[in-house]
Amino acid sequence: MNKFKTIPPVLIATALLVAGCGSSSNSVANGTGAVKGGTLIFLEHSPKLDHLDPNRIYTGRDLAFMNSFVTRTLVAYNPVPGAAGTLLVPDLATDTGVPANQAKTWTFTLRPDTKFDDGNAITCQDVKYGTSRSFATDLITDGPSYAIQWLDIPKDSNGNSIYTGPYKNTPAGVAAYDKAVTCDPTNRTITFNLNTSVADFNYFATYGAISPIQKARDNGDQYDLSPQATGPYKIASNTKEALVLVRNDNWNQASDPVRTPYPNRVELRFGIDEQVRDQMMLANSIPSAVNFLNPLPVNRNKFFNETTGAALPSMAGRAINNSDPNARSPA
Repeated sequence: MNKFKTIPPVLIATALLVAGCGSSSNSVANGTGAVKGGTLIFLEHSPKLDHLDPNRIYTGRDLAFMNSFVTRTLVAYNPVPGAAGTLLVPDLATDTGVPANQAKTWTFTLRPDTKFDDGNAITCQDVKYGTSRSFATDLITDGPSYAIQWLDIPKDSNGNSIYTGPYKNTPAGVAAYDKAVTCDPTNRTITFNLNTSVADFNYFATYGAISPIQKARDNGDQYDLSPQATGPYKIASNTKEALVLVRNDNWNQASDPVRTPYPNRVELRFGIDEQVRDQMMLANSIPSAVNFLNPLPVNRNKFFNETTGAALPSMAGRAINNSDPNARSPA
């Protein structure tokens, strides 16, 4: 399966991750004796994430971060280390998808007792609406186009889908979309009818592009600024300095087999000079901080043995060195 980027959905760090130590939040960062509470801080040199809107997120970094904290998907990658972490497990769905008709039809059954951050229940109609937004390519940009490619919706003379999303459309386009994506509220099922056999369509279900969004809360491209949460955290503020997450009181651990959130608050701090960030990590000046990206090449020998790749003794319990570009930390 090579169509999709392998994006483990548990707490993102990077290939070379360095965490702080010395507080309850540190137990989250280094995975030893984890306890609930405190603030987890990520230090990032870029000015922001590319997107927060589930339909528009396509980079591995942003998928892993948002899917760990804010956005739940129909299925997810197994939150365990090693090869088993490339396998799928149910998330919002009770299964990893049931194919039929030579994998041209895929059906997912939604879990009960899942809610948005406003307390409204997540329904198959919300998944259907969320999926529809990807077709509004004039407004909802940069996200994956697999739904547009694969859903069994006719094309116009220019090869474009006759369905153009939920904001402006034609009766023929709406009818075609309603046939391609069907919702059964009684049985809590969402079914995707495809124009071709896609044996690994359920891997696409790890993307937010087919995750639930309430129509009443959708404000088009402005949704990118503060999307509604279905995961354990919701957005408290989104500024040029930081993206701040706090607990989503309407998230239910019993309904989420993937995430085990420990910190009460998560801060992704932007615009930090990379050299400054590395020096902060070396000095452990913020005990609950995690380096969101790799140390600079010039500084790697201060964290890792250049021959073996192992963390230096001074970084014991604070660093991991994985080949995966979106390494996981047990939070």
